Amino acid sequence: MAAMIRGQVDPFAEHVSVMKALYQEYQKRDETEDIAFVKALFQETQKTCAQQVETVKNIIQELSKKAADAEILAVYPESEGYHQQRMSRLQGEAQQTQASVGQLQSNAR
Repeated sequence: MAAMIRGQVDPFAEHVSVMKALYQEYQKRDETEDIAFVKALFQETQKTCAQQVETVKNIIQELSKKAADAEILAVYPESEGYHQQRMSRLQGEAQQTQASVGQLQSNAR
């Protein structure tokens, strides 16, 4: 078909346009499958992230409780200076006891 005469219609033009339409439609289906795959992958990733967030929240709650418990144990239960006051009082009582023992020994002789 070297040269077509003017006014003649290409007998394959309709077939070519149908083939182009089929090719484009086929490409769309592949894109649709790709989009569905990416969407499923995205949803799976979101689910995994949500699970990890819950796991991290639980770990943080557990560690916060442990930290609060450790803080309670680490704080001295008495006021500041209590130990010194108690030691002074006990030393005074010890001196009084020694004096009483000394006086009892003197009376016993």
